[in-house]
Amino acid sequence: MLISRISLRLLPSEELVGYPFPDACVQRAFGPTRPSDEASAVAVPESVRITPADLVRLRVESGLALGEIRAEMQRAEIAWRQ
Repeated sequence: MLISRISLRLLPSEELVGYPFPDACVQRAFGPTRPSDEASAVAVPESVRITPADLVRLRVESGLALGEIRAEMQRAEIAWRQ
């Protein structure tokens, strides 16, 4: 499987004219991924528009989740060494 890249772009006000959620001014785009069952297929997920507050929440929550994963890995390593 390919590692998916994520890019962020602050949308200019011209692109938000007529958009039903103008406060969702950050565009998250994902790079191509390859499904594990088909070696030659590549999928490109659609981009997502989010608010700056959602972006901050995503950053905080992903940091917390990674911290929990690191702590669990350390506990497992300590248990293995014992």
